[in-house]
Amino acid sequence: MIGSIGRLDAIKAYDVMIEAFATLRAAWKEEPKPVLVLVGDGPEGGRLAALIERHGLRDAARLTGWRKDVDRLYDLFDLFTLSSWSEGTSLGLLEAMSSGVCPIVTAVGGSPAVLGEELRHRLVGPGDAAALAAAWRGALCHADQRRTDGATARARVQQAFGLRTMVAAYERIYTGED
Repeated sequence: MIGSIGRLDAIKAYDVMIEAFATLRAAWKEEPKPVLVLVGDGPEGGRLAALIERHGLRDAARLTGWRKDVDRLYDLFDLFTLSSWSEGTSLGLLEAMSSGVCPIVTAVGGSPAVLGEELRHRLVGPGDAAALAAAWRGALCHADQRRTDGATARARVQQAFGLRTMVAAYERIYTGED
């Protein structure tokens, strides 16, 4: 299961994600076939639903709408993905990584810094549906590496973005050590 959680807005390029998913599904011969779950709402919802229909993906791609229980969804995902044209530091990405989900995201904004060097191979260029589909295929077909990268993602968030790290950074600012 490929999942994404966020606002359905044009800047998030969910249309590119759906195009990539159509490419992946068209070439996928094994069972089970991947599914795509997009959690969130926003102004692009209707257009994305139409795009899913146009590609004949109604049974494979789901728009769930807004949910309060997103923390429970990360455990269901094999991959967490963002296809954004622009991104700050994505809370959804940090949450997915802290849950041990392997990330595949576009190399924009804060995402490369969040992934760090050890997960740099999980970055794709923005707007490149073919590269996104290929990255998903590689991760889905290599479960051991995907699980290793999920564990690396969890450790990365704990080390670089955890509470202790944040408190230590604030202490350095207040004591003038920076």
